[in-house]
Amino acid sequence: MDRIVRHLRAEATIAPAVTGVLIVSDDPLLSLDLEMALTGQGLTTRTIGFSAAATTALPPHMAVILDIEKPAEVTACLLNWLARALAPVMVVSSFEPEAVTGLPPGTVWYAKPLRVDD
Repeated sequence: MDRIVRHLRAEATIAPAVTGVLIVSDDPLLSLDLEMALTGQGLTTRTIGFSAAATTALPPHMAVILDIEKPAEVTACLLNWLARALAPVMVVSSFEPEAVTGLPPGTVWYAKPLRVDD
């Protein structure tokens, strides 16, 4: 998870500083791990499920972490929402990146399992 924090800090040199992360996940354990790691680094977090993602307004200066458990969850509606958000996007998944098409340019892919010191 340290890699995720380093990526977010690096994004701050390109775009306005990321102050928070919206975690889109239906896995409560992974969500809690991400929340604890990110808040420990001074970032605010908010977690929502996939069903709510496409209808949620993304606050300014927030990045998005998608926990993709099933590629079918990544619907056209969700992809359109991500494209409109203009936010840094990171994916956490046990699938290969080729399993999901249409993610915004610059999406960073992290393979599961994640470790806190990873």
